[in-house]
Amino acid sequence: CRALSPLTDPEASGTNAPIASQKGRAMTRDGILDFILKELAQMKADGLIAPDADVGAEAVLIGSSGIVDSQNLVNLLLALEDHIDATYGQTFDWSNDRAMSAKRSPFRTPSTLADFAVESVAAA
Repeated sequence: CRALSPLTDPEASGTNAPIASQKGRAMTRDGILDFILKELAQMKADGLIAPDADVGAEAVLIGSSGIVDSQNLVNLLLALEDHIDATYGQTFDWSNDRAMSAKRSPFRTPSTLADFAVESVAAA
């Protein structure tokens, strides 16, 4: 289990540590995770994810037991990119070298994707 930075670990400071926003709203891991889970729930409602699939924070997104195909993963990432820009005025580059060369994909689960998004924005 990897250690989370104080920016992504809600227990690090007793709160869900926010990242400053250009639009006045603080970006938090919990807020990003909530957005991802709502998008997955909508995909499931639209029939893009199997009706019996778990769309929780630890659901496997990609791979042989993943709940989304590559097209829907890209759609999820584009929606997240747009959400972060529109809501927080921040840029989330999900296609950067760090994401594509990571030993363990940041796109494994909604939880790891939320961690990656928050860490990426904080590092920008």
